[in-house]
Amino acid sequence: MDKTNYLTNLTEKQYEVIKNFLETKIRRQKHSLKEIINAMFYIVKTGCQW
Repeated sequence: MDKTNYLTNLTEKQYEVIKNFLETKIRRQKHSLKEIINAMFYIVKTGCQW
């Protein structure tokens, strides 16, 4: 996975604040929730310019 540092990415400190609000079940996850949230913030900020 490409871990490019975009301006919309959460810092570790920011993620620590919101991770307690995320409902996670005990199961294996293919992708980290932080990376998914970073992707959502990127799309919200830049749009989908295809």
